[in-house]
Amino acid sequence: MTGDSLDGYSAGERARIEAMLDHEGAEDEDGFAPSEPVGAIRRTVRWLIWLTSLAMLALTGWHVAALALLPDTALDGVHAPIALTIGFTLFGIVLLLWFDGRWRWLPLLALAIGAFGVAGLSMRWVDSSKTGVHEYWAGLERGSAVLPGDLCYRIDAATFALRRRNGRAGFTYRRGIWPSTFSEAEFKRYFFSDLPMRAGTDGWTCVARPA
Repeated sequence: MTGDSLDGYSAGERARIEAMLDHEGAEDEDGFAPSEPVGAIRRTVRWLIWLTSLAMLALTGWHVAALALLPDTALDGVHAPIALTIGFTLFGIVLLLWFDGRWRWLPLLALAIGAFGVAGLSMRWVDSSKTGVHEYWAGLERGSAVLPGDLCYRIDAATFALRRRNGRAGFTYRRGIWPSTFSEAEFKRYFFSDLPMRAGTDGWTCVARPA
C-alpha cells in the first residue's frame, strides 16, 4: 500500500496500518504463522490425554472381545449395549482430543469424562449358564453363584435376587447401577424363559412345580 493510499489517516493510524502490513508480509515470506507456545504442563496434559484415549480404546476392545467369546446361550447376556459403549467411548475421545489441554475449554474435558463414565457403566452384563450365574464388568467377573435346581427370584427398585428354592445360596444384581431399567418381565424372560412361575407369600416368585 503506497503512501498516497494512506492519505486522510492520521500519523498514528498510518503507523498501525503499516505495522500490520509488515507483519502479514513476514508471515507470507515464512510460509506459516507463529504457532502457539506449548509449555511443559500442557505437554504433560497432552501425553495424559493420549494415554487415556488409548486406555479407553483398549478397555472397550477387551469388553467387546469378551462378549464375542461368550458361549452361545438361549437368550445371550442381559442387554449388553455394545453400540452405546463404543459410541460413547469414541465421543469421549474426540472431546478429549479437542480439549487438548486448553484450560479455557474445560467444559469439553467435563463432557469427555461424562462420556467415558456412561461407556464404563454400560460395560456390565450377566451370563447365565450351566456353570452358574456370573456378573461381569468389561470382561472381569465381579460376582457369581452356582444355583442348580428350582430357582426363585425377588425384584425391587434396588436389586434383582435369585436363590434356590428353600435355600440360602443366591445371586444379587444391583439395579441401582446403570443399566437399571430392566423390567421384571425382562429378567424373568432371561433367567426363566417361558417357565410357569408362582408367587409366594414371602415375596419370592418360584418356578411352579408340576402338580
